[in-house]
Amino acid sequence: MAVSLPTDAAQSAPTSGASPRLGRSKLTAGLWLAFWATLLIWTAHTLAVAWPYVGLMPQWLLLVALPGVLFRSFDLLSIHAAKRRIGGWKRLLVRTAALALGVPTGILSWDALDAISMHRFESAIAPLVARLHTTAPSSCPAQTTFALGPDVMAYLDGASAVRADAALYFDPQRFALAFQGRSLDIDGSTLFYDSVARVWHKAHNDTLARSGELTKLVQGLAACRLRLE
Repeated sequence: MAVSLPTDAAQSAPTSGASPRLGRSKLTAGLWLAFWATLLIWTAHTLAVAWPYVGLMPQWLLLVALPGVLFRSFDLLSIHAAKRRIGGWKRLLVRTAALALGVPTGILSWDALDAISMHRFESAIAPLVARLHTTAPSSCPAQTTFALGPDVMAYLDGASAVRADAALYFDPQRFALAFQGRSLDIDGSTLFYDSVARVWHKAHNDTLARSGELTKLVQGLAACRLRLE
């Protein structure tokens, strides 16, 4: 019995020491998961409510945050289930898998978030478009400031809208309406509405310069500037 006592103590020592380390590992993984999840939610929300864009910095943050959430979620689950933290080549494999799954998923989500952003824009500007369809201008309006109400102004503020004046192009049969969009670079983008097709288009300004799409659309139309208030 005298021999077994030191052996029992030696066996119990690692167990008592492992618990605090395991607790610290859980806390660390939990804090990292909270960070990446917060960044992911903020980034997705920013893209969804943003003024329409062609390339925006938060899109790249999404490609970092999503793999971070996947890796830290697996890390936390493995600590809880296996009572130990994965390490070595297994940890590297999980990181690689998180990137391989997270980055393509993030890229696919760009289209969905962009569609939400564009839908919010179209809904907010719909009263102006409807007004122009109903009373198509035959000349530049004497009053070039359009009051669209507090809801639209709240949208413009919340979306960090580009507050440059809109461009209105028209003749007796049709009109086009154009706004400046946002972009990752300084060249910017353009949002424009075709009253014949009744659809909005969005393109980077470099692309528009090469294609001439907007130039062809407004060729022969009178032009004036509109301010939204």
